[in-house]
Amino acid sequence: MKNSVQKEIIKNSFRIENENFDYPKSSWISSVSVHLVIIAFSVLIFREEVNFSKGEIFVQFERGEVSNQFESREVQTPEETLTDEKEEPSQPTVKSEPIKQSEETKLPSFIGNADTSNLKQIYAERTLNVRVRFPMGWSYIDQNRKNKLDGVTFLGLGGSSNNPPIVHLEVKEKYLFNSARYKFQFKLNDCIAYYNEAEEMEGYYTQIFYLVTETDEDYSLKLTVKGKENFDAQQPVLFAMLKSFTFGKYF
Repeated sequence: MKNSVQKEIIKNSFRIENENFDYPKSSWISSVSVHLVIIAFSVLIFREEVNFSKGEIFVQFERGEVSNQFESREVQTPEETLTDEKEEPSQPTVKSEPIKQSEETKLPSFIGNADTSNLKQIYAERTLNVRVRFPMGWSYIDQNRKNKLDGVTFLGLGGSSNNPPIVHLEVKEKYLFNSARYKFQFKLNDCIAYYNEAEEMEGYYTQIFYLVTETDEDYSLKLTVKGKENFDAQQPVLFAMLKSFTFGKYF
């Protein structure tokens, strides 16, 4: 379009130069006016074409720049981020096994070597067929519940008259036993004996043996005495009484 307009301008200029100026003045003026209009219109078209071309180039550049900005960036959505993360292998489920109780140990020496020859008296009753020996000079008080033995308290000699050694035999119901409370155990006659080391509270020393049986009742035998020296003197008596203890057998 640009070339055709330029050719038209050149053509018209030659025509103007070759015009016969002998024509009447009005014809000459009309011709000049027509040519000026043509030239002005050509220039206007040429300027519009140039402006349009420049505008098109500018728009293309802007589009290319914006497109490059977006193409150079990688936007990850939260779903893509979660997908790209490596899933850690699931850990195998480990089932905790119940803690096994320690195996039944042999009769400890302090029970096996306990001397029962000094236990001259025998306590025996018929409801549970309980039988136990205790020293001479000691007394006892037994308690029954529902026509059945509930417990026996042995009052010993030694110490002050207000604080004699006490050995208490108690009948226990099955649901009361909790093996987690005891550190040690051993087999004794027809039961399993559980115990801890002696405990002290406000000057009184105690030691308990919990006897678990295969019958409907369990038993406990507990020594309580004031003072460490008295406890050390009476502890062998407790061991001997425990060694002589029997239950559930007719005599």
